[in-house]
Formats: sequence, structure tokens, C-alpha cells
Amino acid sequence: MTKMNMVQGGNRIRTEVLAAGCSQPLFRMVMEVLDEFSVKVHRVDADEAVDLNGFSSETVLIVGDMFSEAASIEFVQHVLEQGLRATVVAVCHRGNSSHAVGLERIGVYNIMEDGPMMKTKLATVMRRVFWMIDNERRLESVTRAVEGAERNYKKLFNKSPVGVFLSDSSGRPHSVNIEMARLLGASSPAEVLQEYANFGDQLYVVPGRRRELVKALSRKGQIFNFEFEARHLRLGRTWFAMNASIRERLPDGSFLIDGFVRDISERKRAEAAIRYSERKYRHLFDHAGEGIMLIDSDLLIADVNLAAVQLFGVGSSDDLTGRSFVDFLSPEDTSRFRVADADSGIGEVERREMRLLRADGMEIYVAATFRYNSDDRFFQVILSDITTRRNLEKTLRAARDCAESASRSKSDFLANMSHEIRTPLNGIMGMLQLLWETPLNEEQADYVDSALMSCARLTSLLGDIMDISKIEAGRVDLAHEPLDLGSILDSVRHLFGIAARQAGIRLKVRCESPFQGAFVGDSVKIQQILNNLVGNAIKFTSEGTVDVELGLLRHPEKGKVNLLISVSDTGIGMCPAMFDHVFKPFTQVDSSFTRKYQGAGLGLSIVKNLVQLMGGALQIESLPGEGTSVHCCLTLERKEPAVLMPSLSVGNDDQHKKGRRVLVVEDDYVNRTFLVRVLEKQKYRVRAVDNGESALNELRTRAYDAVLMDVHMPVMGGVEAAKAIRAGKAGPQVRNIPIVAVTACAVKGERERFIEAGMNDYLPKPVDMDSLYKVLECVG
Repeated sequence: MTKMNMVQGGNRIRTEVLAAGCSQPLFRMVMEVLDEFSVKVHRVDADEAVDLNGFSSETVLIVGDMFSEAASIEFVQHVLEQGLRATVVAVCHRGNSSHAVGLERIGVYNIMEDGPMMKTKLATVMRRVFWMIDNERRLESVTRAVEGAERNYKKLFNKSPVGVFLSDSSGRPHSVNIEMARLLGASSPAEVLQEYANFGDQLYVVPGRRRELVKALSRKGQIFNFEFEARHLRLGRTWFAMNASIRERLPDGSFLIDGFVRDISERKRAEAAIRYSERKYRHLFDHAGEGIMLIDSDLLIADVNLAAVQLFGVGSSDDLTGRSFVDFLSPEDTSRFRVADADSGIGEVERREMRLLRADGMEIYVAATFRYNSDDRFFQVILSDITTRRNLEKTLRAARDCAESASRSKSDFLANMSHEIRTPLNGIMGMLQLLWETPLNEEQADYVDSALMSCARLTSLLGDIMDISKIEAGRVDLAHEPLDLGSILDSVRHLFGIAARQAGIRLKVRCESPFQGAFVGDSVKIQQILNNLVGNAIKFTSEGTVDVELGLLRHPEKGKVNLLISVSDTGIGMCPAMFDHVFKPFTQVDSSFTRKYQGAGLGLSIVKNLVQLMGGALQIESLPGEGTSVHCCLTLERKEPAVLMPSLSVGNDDQHKKGRRVLVVEDDYVNRTFLVRVLEKQKYRVRAVDNGESALNELRTRAYDAVLMDVHMPVMGGVEAAKAIRAGKAGPQVRNIPIVAVTACAVKGERERFIEAGMNDYLPKPVDMDSLYKVLECVG
């Protein structure tokens, strides 16, 4: 079978032309006709043609004149009955009408003309046949393209990641894709078409939204991001966003709608959560107890809450927004107001107190907290009204200043009264001591001894009053010096041994463990604590013992040790309800008018305050009639003992004192007389003057070995005179003469002031003769 090509209308056509049973003249005619089409023809005999098969739609079968009438009809019937798709052109003998009728079938072209008309007819038929073949080929190509496009559309339709549907404007759905079925909770598109007969009635939760969609499409032809709440087959409700357009407008005025749907339920839930959060935090913002403001980087107020509106005294937030925060600052704060800039202040929190001006002109104090938020570039400001607190602080400061002033006045008064009492008391004690040195009978000696004891009690009372006054005024400092605990215990034995024996009780002083190493602390305060505790114990014990025990306990910190002081007695004791009471100033266990035990009630108060000052702890144990035990624990520092240079012994014989010249400078006649008489009895050569200026004149004219200098004197005081002596105003020969202050001043810091002025030592009034001798021996 020969393949032939034909070109027609610019299209290249591939076809098969088979001339079967054609005579030679007919074949030549066929070739001439087909030559117009530039195709080749394949010729077969009638006998061979019967066995041919496998014709296609592009095969043109020419049945020629070599077939008999019956064979021709039989051959054509065979071809047609086999369902072969060839186009049959039968050339019949002219005038043979029965032959023509037999071949009159669909798809069979009969040519019954003869002569030149046959050729014309054959050319016309062949042109039509080739045109039809070409059209069929084109139709098949278009059909295949349409079918391919339909397959692609269905594939895209069903595989689309968004829901796609086609419906008419009345709401009836025509088709939905798989994703649309999934979005609606259906197992298949068919279930959607079954459950949703009409989208307008069944899909939209709010039917009015469907009408809005149709109206917008009718007007615009398309719409984007149309949001609506839909009914879900499984979940009840869901949210969709849809892009829709008109596919086709129908003659009746309705139209078809293409819709593309995506689920926005998560976004809607997030938006609802955000709205709820905004409402909640807006409620918190508006109803917070503190004023809250948002200020931009130019310090303009962007937003305020209700508390801030009330704080500024304005009618609404509109009276604040848009205005500068600086406009509300007081003039004093405006000049120095500054917050961290946006670059350096990110995340930093700055707190300050400032004054603001309210709308009514009233000035208030606020505590402001500034924090810069880098996300929106705003300062978050929290304002707390502290006007009441500041006014209270101002009142408290005034009260404190008043109290401190009163305390200073009290201390100054006590110091002055102490000085005024100690001066005559020194005279009394001095004269009694001188009297004690004279021959006395037993009765006189008893009187003098009683008078000296009364003076000692008065001196102790003055000391206690001054101590409690200094503690209350905060004028007590702790010394940091090496301690000799053994010496402190010896002092307790010496001071209270005689008193204990006179009271008929035993005084036991012991150490739990030997004191090894050196300790640093305030020996004077420790001695004072022991003296008050032991003195109190002896006073309230009529029989039995007073035990004084010192022990060292381990301290958790290296280089430190705990000193435990315990003082126990077998005295009257007290009930536990009195424990707190006895540590208050001027209180005693027995405060009645018939009380048996004397004293001002300051001892335990001083002990408690000193222990607290030294960071220690105090505990008391007692029962009525069973005695009392007081324990206090103090922290000491342990240091290696320093190497001490051996001290020079000072002679105490009369030969050593004889000839030593002492200048007494004292304005009070009695005190001056006492000092002169006491020193003369000890073989000192003594002269006396009554003021500092006279002392300078005396030192210029005579040589002296030491000066006893009162502090408060007319004309020139002792401190001024001491400075003048050290400056050489009394002559260079006495610039380094020993000067001992003898004064009634017992206020803390006085001794240091005297030493700083150039004095060598200090003796408080009333002066004890042994202390006087000891000081003169040391400085001389």
C-alpha cells in the first residue's frame, strides 16, 4: 500500500488512495485528476482487492469498472460491513441504474457519467473527499485538544489547594471540587451537592451575606476576599474567604458564578483572641490604679488611662493626648528632665520622682517609671501619686529634726548639769578625802565614809544618766583595740570584792577556758557591761553567791570568736513577765515607795543597749525566790598578740615626788583647794591660779613639771590655754610640758577634743586621789 501526500489550504494531508479494479483508461483518468492534488495512486486488480483490509479514515478506495455488477456491489458491501472507515468512490457504467442503486449507501460516492463528464465528476468528488478528510482530521485534533483541556481542568479542579465551586446566581450548586468538600466537612463532592441543595439557604449562616455577594457580582462582575460564616457538616460553623467572578450571563438575566474558597477559621479565632486580649488589657489599662501613659520619642502624649486623667485633673484623655509631657512638669524639674534616648534606652527601666502640675495649678509629687518599647518606639510611663507620702515624709523629717533637736538639747542640758553637779561634788569628795586623811575618831570616820559612799553613788548615777543619754542620742562609738580579758576580770574582783564581803555573799569570778591569743574589741564597754550586771546581782542578793563566768565559743567565721558572759545570783529573782520591763530606763522590779533596793533603774537598760550596739545577744533566766542568770554573747576578733616593749617602772616613793612642781589651774575655790592640799600631802610643790591667762603668765616666770588644767574657766578656758602653751606662747621651754585636763565634762568626744588640743591625759570630776596620783606618775 502506497503512502501519498496531499497539500491543500496550506495543510499537509497524509492519505491513502487505492484504485481497485480500474481499467487502464479509467486509471489514467484517475491519475490525471489526482495529479491536481499532487498525490500518488496505488492500483490493484479486482481479484486482489477482495482480500484487502485495514483501511483507515484517511483511505480513499476507488472501485473501478473492472468489477462486474455483482462483484462491485459485493466488494463494497464487504468493505462497509467490516466497519472499515475508508471513503469509497464507485465508478459505475453509464446507464447501469441498478448498479447505482445497489451502491447508494452512506459514504459511497457514485460516478455514473461517462466520457468527459466522468472526469469532471471524478475531480469534483475527489475534491470533496479530500476536504472532508481534512475537516475530519481537524475535528479530531480539536476534539483531542478539548478532551485534553477538559482532563487538565478536571485535574486542576480536583487537585486545587483551595475550594472551587460553580453555582448559579440563585444559589444552586453545579459542581464542587474535592477541597471544597473537605472544607465543608463532606467526604466527597457528591455529598456536598446532596446536602447543600441551595447555597443561599443552607451554606450561609447569615443569608444576607449571600445577597450582598450576588449584588456586588451583578454590579462589578467579580469580588475579592469576601468573608462569611458558613455552616459546616461536622463542626457546625466555620469561616471562609472567597474570590468570586461571573463565568457567564444567561439570557434570563441570571448568571453562573465561579467561586474560590479558603478556610480562615484559624485567623478568625486568632483575631477574636486578639480582640479579647485587647479588650481585657484595655480594661486593665483604663482601670489600673496607677496612671499609665504612652509617650512617643518627641515626648508627646499618645495615650493615657483613666487614672492618669484623674491624676492630671483634666476632663478626658483628649485634654492630654497630643500635648508634650514636659508641659506638665514643674519649672524646677523641667530644666533637668531627660529620659534615655531611643537607641540607648531599649528595654531599660528608669525610675525617678518628680513634681507635676495639675490642670488646676496644684503641684503634686509622682513616682514615674519610664520604659522604652522598641517595637512601637514609645515610652511606657507609670505614674504613682506620692504626694501624701512626700508630705508625710516632710512631716516625719520635721518631727525627726525636732526630736533630734530635743535630744541634743537634752544631751546638752544633761552635759551642762553634769558639769555643774560634778564641780561641787568634786569639792565635796575632795574635802571628805582630805578629812579622811586627818585623825578621826570612830564615829567621825563612819560619817566621812558614809558621805564618801553617797558621793560615789551620786557619781555613778551621773555616769549612768550620761551613758543612757549618749546611747539614745546615737553618740556612742565602739573602740577597736586589743583586749585584756584577764585584766577585766581582775577589775571585777577588785571593784566588787569588798562590796560582796560586806553584803555577806561570795563572789566567784572564773573563766571556763584559758584565754589564749589576743582579742580586739571595746574593753571599756565590756567592763561597763560586767560592772552593771555584777553590781545589780550583788544589790539584789542578800545571801548565797554571785557567779561571774567568761567563756569562749566557736564562731562560724574565721578569725572571730564569741565571748559568753554569764552573771548568776541567788537573789530575789523575778517573774518572766518582768523580763522586758527591767530593761527599760528608770525601771526596777520593785518600784513602790517602800522599795528595799536603791538605784535609778538604768543599769540593765545600759547593758541591753551596749550589747545591741556591739551586735550581741542577751538572755535572762529567773524565777521569784530562785535567783537570776543573765547571759550575753559578744563577737570579738582574734589577732596575733602584739610584741610589747617593756614599760619603765615608775617610782612611788616620796623622794620621787619631792621637788616636782605642779601648776593647778582651777577657777572653783573648793576644787582648787582640794587639789593643792592633796598634792602637797604627797610632797609635790604646788602653785594654783584661777584661769588660763594667769597660767600662761605663771609658766613664763616659773618652771613646772606638770599642769592640772580645768576646762571651763573665765578669761581663758583650759582648751585655749593648752593650745597657747603648745604654740609656745608661754615660752619655748614649756611647749612640751605635760598637761592633764581636770574637768566635769563627761560627754563623749570630750577626751578626744582635749587630746587634740594638746593635753596629755584626762581626769573626770569628781577626782579620785588614787587616779590623780597615777596620772601624774604616768605623765611625769
